[in-house]
Amino acid sequence: MIDTVTLPAGKYLIGDLCYRDGEVWEQMIDNIDGKVHTLRSGRQYVILDTAYGDGTYYDFDNNSYWVDSGTIGIMKWDGPDMQEAMGRTFDFNSDFAVFEDGGDLHFGAIVIETDHQDEETDMDDGYDHGPTEYQEWHDYDADC
Repeated sequence: MIDTVTLPAGKYLIGDLCYRDGEVWEQMIDNIDGKVHTLRSGRQYVILDTAYGDGTYYDFDNNSYWVDSGTIGIMKWDGPDMQEAMGRTFDFNSDFAVFEDGGDLHFGAIVIETDHQDEETDMDDGYDHGPTEYQEWHDYDADC
């Protein structure tokens, strides 16, 4: 389990941040550690490792997240030049916690399960998980 960090309220992108752009990803690639980091532009981000690397992972609301770098991260939304194909945007009305716990990546109330090995015990946690398959494997052949 990685230490919990707190991000301020606002609109955020959650997804594989390697799709952002090459220059920004180069600033991030050495900081995949679950801590808050700041880009040269001043924007903060947090990147967490997935349990099984690349593929498509699902949150508890059955939203999918394509992963080609083995990571899922969060950063402040900076407007229309950020393509939503890189992830999903969410509005957080108050400060929120970001952390990993047993393969579950927590971004406030958004929880993405990346380790489906203990699926049977997770099914009793009160969440509507949607389909029983939480991950699909793909080879996206991206530049990440």
